[in-house]
Amino acid sequence: MSSIKQKIMESTTARKALAWLFVHAPRMVPITPLRVTRNWLAFCHPSPAYPVHIVILPRKPWKDWLAVTTEDPEVMLELVTLTQSMIRDFELTPAGYRLIMNGGPNQTFPHLHFHLVAGDEYLSK
Repeated sequence: MSSIKQKIMESTTARKALAWLFVHAPRMVPITPLRVTRNWLAFCHPSPAYPVHIVILPRKPWKDWLAVTTEDPEVMLELVTLTQSMIRDFELTPAGYRLIMNGGPNQTFPHLHFHLVAGDEYLSK
């Protein structure tokens, strides 16, 4: 990651602004979406740690897993459908895959998100 990009991502304000953009104006974020649904956005991680490293985030303003409610079950159903379709379409089963969610101090980006990863973690980043 470039030093400028790294300094921006170390800024709490910048991370919060980016999280807001993902929810309210995802077209303004410099990513190439892999999948966009009514409730979810999936794209390649800008600094991947795995050969396949996809970020999946809700289009709802959920800060973390504890902010998710059961009032909207179709959102979670859509997550299941989305992740299963990507696993099939990108043929991730032979390499093995994981769906990762970080929380607390392990969550460095202030918006709920998942990492769909496949292959071995890169040793040098």
